Amino acid sequence: MNHLTLDLIKEGHKYSSQYKNGLSNHLPMALMSLDCLGAEPDTIKSFYSTYSKILELSVDNGVVIEDVDKYFGLSDSYTSLVSFFESELSKKEYSLVINDYLGVLEAGISGAAFHPFIRLAFAIQIDDRTEIAHALASWVVAYQELDGKEQSTQDLSLLDSLLALKTKFSGRDYKPEGYGVFRRMKSVSEQSEFSSFYNSFELNDNSIEQMAEILIKLYLSTNDSFTALHAVTSCHALRVISNCVGSVPESLLRYYWEAIGTAYIDIGLPKLDESSVKDNLPSWDEIKKAACLSTNDHVIKLVYTCYEEFHHYKNPLYQLAASKKVKLI
Repeated sequence: MNHLTLDLIKEGHKYSSQYKNGLSNHLPMALMSLDCLGAEPDTIKSFYSTYSKILELSVDNGVVIEDVDKYFGLSDSYTSLVSFFESELSKKEYSLVINDYLGVLEAGISGAAFHPFIRLAFAIQIDDRTEIAHALASWVVAYQELDGKEQSTQDLSLLDSLLALKTKFSGRDYKPEGYGVFRRMKSVSEQSEFSSFYNSFELNDNSIEQMAEILIKLYLSTNDSFTALHAVTSCHALRVISNCVGSVPESLLRYYWEAIGTAYIDIGLPKLDESSVKDNLPSWDEIKKAACLSTNDHVIKLVYTCYEEFHHYKNPLYQLAASKKVKLI
């Protein structure tokens, strides 16, 4: 990463992780994505200048943090939480700090529709402790636990657990309520049909890869669903964070898939895309160039994620999704 991008990310630390009643600040992730996709310095500076205008400055409330769980959902404590995590990160390797707090924060992974979790993965890739502190602080203030943890007699595959939701919900006229994806996810989790989802599926050593394959198919099954897009980018984040700490606990995977279950219902329970991929897709160079011309943070981030996941899993569906997102096909 070039120094300009890192300097702009650090300059952006004056902004809060949220704005306009719960919208998430995507600035650091978009800047890093542009850099990794090969954007020119002027393009990166222009994006910062334009995007930062919609953000809100963070305000220091002067609170001294001792136990982060007392500040779940309290956005006015963001700056104090950043200071707390900076102190924690000064004491030992950041992989150890992240591992320590995954157990504290994992149940709230659905907060802000996965954005703090995604920001943490980007911060790891940036390799910057201050950005990691901001990501962890953003997770605390966005923390949201879901319902749906009753006991279950089922032990389904990850895919079958979603299909079971389709069976349960398709027979009723249900639309999730709430402003913003994460509030609708919470609403879904309160439904009786969702009551035992958390305990209804099995996990194994290949669960992250299985999740990734399901979720890129899910995204392609929609008309560029905003919620499905975040399912793809959050699964990439799951892989990055798992690599950082060695492996994430099974409980985190379970909380994550529970959140994906609510997202699947919010999307509208589509049938997963099983279409074959044509050989004449646009090249990654073409896709990356088109993404760098975009001013849309979600276009930029999704293309970056697809590029990274394609090179890890060798799944051409990522190239197809990225091509569609930048309107090359």
